[in-house]
Amino acid sequence: MSVAWTIAGQSLDELGLTLAGGTFRSGAPSVLRLRQQAAFDAAPLFAYGTSVALVRGGATYFQGKVASIPRFGRGSSEGQEIQLVDAWQDLEDTIYLEPWAVGSGSYEFPMAVLGRSKTGGQITTGQQIREAVEFAISAGVALQLGSVPDGIVLTPSEVRNVSCAEVIRISTRLHPDWLPEIDHSTTPATFKVTPRATMPTIALSLDGETGVTEFSIARRDDLKPEAVRIIYTNATIIDGVTYRDGIVDKHPSGGPDKGPRVLSTVIELAGGQMQFQKARIQTRPIPEDSDSPGIKAWVKKKYLHLREVPEADFEVTAFFKTLIDDPDDHPDPINPRAERLPVDDADDLPRELVRGTIEDWMRKKVGEVYIQLGITPNAGASLLSKSQIAKGTPAFSVVATNATTKIYKGVTSWVAPESAPSGVAASVYNALAAYQFEGTVSLELDDVTATRYHARRLNLTGGAGEWESMGAMIHGFSFDVDSGSATLSIGPAPHLSAEDFLELQRLMRGRPVTWMSEAERTSNELGAEFDPGSKGDTVSGYDIPVTTMAPAAAAIYPPFYPREIVDDGGTWKATLQPGYLEYQNIGATALSKGVLGYIAPKIATVSIEEEPQLSLPGLTSFVYLKVPTNEKGVPTEADVVVEAHATAQTSTHHRPPNGPLSLARNGIYYFLLFETESDGAETPKPAIKRALPGNKQMPNQLIEIEQVGGEVELFKSYVEASDRHQIRTLKALEGGSGGISVLQVLETPEDTVNFKWVGPGGSPIQINVEAEGDEGIIVKGNGASGLFTFLDCDNMPVVSFEVADGLITSPSGGEAILGDCGGGTGDPETTEV
Repeated sequence: MSVAWTIAGQSLDELGLTLAGGTFRSGAPSVLRLRQQAAFDAAPLFAYGTSVALVRGGATYFQGKVASIPRFGRGSSEGQEIQLVDAWQDLEDTIYLEPWAVGSGSYEFPMAVLGRSKTGGQITTGQQIREAVEFAISAGVALQLGSVPDGIVLTPSEVRNVSCAEVIRISTRLHPDWLPEIDHSTTPATFKVTPRATMPTIALSLDGETGVTEFSIARRDDLKPEAVRIIYTNATIIDGVTYRDGIVDKHPSGGPDKGPRVLSTVIELAGGQMQFQKARIQTRPIPEDSDSPGIKAWVKKKYLHLREVPEADFEVTAFFKTLIDDPDDHPDPINPRAERLPVDDADDLPRELVRGTIEDWMRKKVGEVYIQLGITPNAGASLLSKSQIAKGTPAFSVVATNATTKIYKGVTSWVAPESAPSGVAASVYNALAAYQFEGTVSLELDDVTATRYHARRLNLTGGAGEWESMGAMIHGFSFDVDSGSATLSIGPAPHLSAEDFLELQRLMRGRPVTWMSEAERTSNELGAEFDPGSKGDTVSGYDIPVTTMAPAAAAIYPPFYPREIVDDGGTWKATLQPGYLEYQNIGATALSKGVLGYIAPKIATVSIEEEPQLSLPGLTSFVYLKVPTNEKGVPTEADVVVEAHATAQTSTHHRPPNGPLSLARNGIYYFLLFETESDGAETPKPAIKRALPGNKQMPNQLIEIEQVGGEVELFKSYVEASDRHQIRTLKALEGGSGGISVLQVLETPEDTVNFKWVGPGGSPIQINVEAEGDEGIIVKGNGASGLFTFLDCDNMPVVSFEVADGLITSPSGGEAILGDCGGGTGDPETTEV
């Protein structure tokens, strides 16, 4: 029965063509030959490169392009032969390209790392084949992609200037039981890879009924290995030091490691490259509050003028820390996976950065903390210490962190090492362990095109048992129509078959790669954006140690200055800048005499700790530092306060109990801090009328005197070495009634002199402060004035002195001669002057 052959709807007879023969091959171009009886120099029926589809009985039998048109002449005939090749030839002629980032763009280069996708990810043998075919299709090869098994992880191998067909052959070299083929029955033709186990099976009988005329087949026991042993090696470089590693993949696991028929190879994997950035960081704890251990040592480190002050000489009375808002204009992080850590509270940053820099890659928090503190001297502090403490402790800010003192290490460049694939040894072993048959089978058939022999498994029946089930792959099918002969080539595809064991060992080799990381396939930067490092960049010097003092704050808000006055629910409140009081300590103990003392006054009404607020009595007010003093003119520390009054206050001095005890009182000094008045607006509010800011200094209230005896000047002499005035004790005579009148010298020389009470009209007040202001203190005495003379036993003048307003103005000379006048008059009360 004749079969209709057509091309583009026209029969071969109409075209003057006959089918001469052809060859279907795996891993190589398939060829079909058409013969035309015509003058050898006639115009060709098809031009070079014309696509032709040959249809047999309505089904597409072959698709290809015109590759050549040989002309022939012999005897009485001449003509042309048209040779068609299928799309595999286009795979051979298409160079495989992959995209690589260069500069600001991406370009396709004839360079590839087989076993890695176009974006750098690890892929299998089947995936690599699919990528090559898809690229060829995108480049214009008339194919569609069919089924391709995944296979195994392909050992990366770098190739340059290779065709798509070569990529397919390299990818199948570890699969001797795979057959890549082109199925011509679809439009366009379909590329697919078929494993031997899933191929259709054809059985040919050796009794001649199926056309077998000759065969030559050998079983390749010589290619069956005892074991397959693959050693993967890599070299990872960390900070310039090379670390080598080896991984063994062997199958079967109990097989020999060496010896005859052990297929052994070494595959060099791309090693990792890692570079660390190291940073030395030094920190010290920031105190939590004024009672924190070590706070005194920390304070001394922050203030240079306190370096030599012993810790025993002062106390930290206040300590506040506040987080300064972090600016929003930080530069973008180098690594998107290592963004700057947020800070919510000052407690998130317990340590001060002393040396080094905090960078995002350290994964530590960092920020600026504002610190305010106050210190006061202890009672036993030296004069030098107190003078240093008096210089104050202005607020400051520090760079703070939760990092600790250590060397931090971070990855700055990181190229991941190539991971060793698994299962390759088992796959190769299993593919070779099954018996492979290799050879040819010759046929003579009435219609050699009736059966599709290519890409089928072949069994031969009618002979030995192993031939009936050998399942040998048919990788080639050649036929000649005129003679009706055909030849089947069986066994592994020629590009995969090994002539001997040494050739099989060669197939295991691969070219070492110089591939870069996955991220670098799409970027011209070294390193990997999504790896832990920062793409090779080393950035430092951003968050650095710094202590920023706040002298401007002290200039704007000096001690005891009202920062602001606000209306708090109908009550005017002034926010004060705190200060201190300095005074001269003239206590009883010799060690403490002459030492400066300092007092941080209390504020009567405090709303918040950081900013003390004082309630004002109204629009007009006077705010004072109130300083009570004891009998020696020394401030009473516990009672020093800041008070606001509606009227001006007058200072008074201590009055000793020389008169009635009910009239005795302590002194009270008022230092004016500021006063307010109405601003005169429609809705009035207090305005500062006068302010006298600054730390206050208590003037010396008394002259320190020393009681002396013997024949020395009676009332006053100055001993420069001891910085004291010396004076005798005077005793008042009985019956004294005002003014100094009589000096009674006792019969026995003693360290006392008797005198009548000094005072006008019995008034006990001797000295009072009349006014106090910028020019000093105005003192008011008792009003007594004149020349006062002391007499001896014979009522003779001994010494005289002038008195003005109750105060001695100048001595008038003379010398007291102490002796026994006889008959002393009682024992009057001793009074110090």
